[in-house]
Amino acid sequence: MKQLLKYILSQTLEHQKIAETKHGVGIALTSGFAVIVINFVGSENAFIKSSSIISLVFCILSLAMSFMAVGSKLIKVKEKLKEKEIVNYIYFNDIKNFSPLQYLDELSIAYDFPKGYIPDSFEIDLAKTIISISQRTAAKYKLFNISIALLFASIILLFVFCLVGGIYGIQL
Repeated sequence: MKQLLKYILSQTLEHQKIAETKHGVGIALTSGFAVIVINFVGSENAFIKSSSIISLVFCILSLAMSFMAVGSKLIKVKEKLKEKEIVNYIYFNDIKNFSPLQYLDELSIAYDFPKGYIPDSFEIDLAKTIISISQRTAAKYKLFNISIALLFASIILLFVFCLVGGIYGIQL
């Protein structure tokens, strides 16, 4: 069981690193786009100017979400019970809702450990670590999705408003 838990822990940590890398890329893209948007804030066209300010607000919200996700110590770890369904015991999103003992029980059933197998303290601690990292990783991915959605909303908003404002010369 210890070797299985160590493997699952390494996979969970790898998912967390991937989530943090995605946030780093998201922060870089959002920051770069924010620099471009700032150039439009000084536009003579009031329509373009106002839309670029709104777009800049979306960029700031996107950056805030990414920085919240990078600071994973702020993410609260809660214990939830998992309902019976098809579960991948290695995937962080499926692991996040288990309690440590429930997770170990499910693992022993899924991987055919002997009946009556009793996990020791080390295995329980590994299960707690795996579950807490899984919950943080799931939260990071959720915040990443929100951050990227805000970035794309900002890009689309600025593009559409600048296109409309440029074509029609709309002045507010």
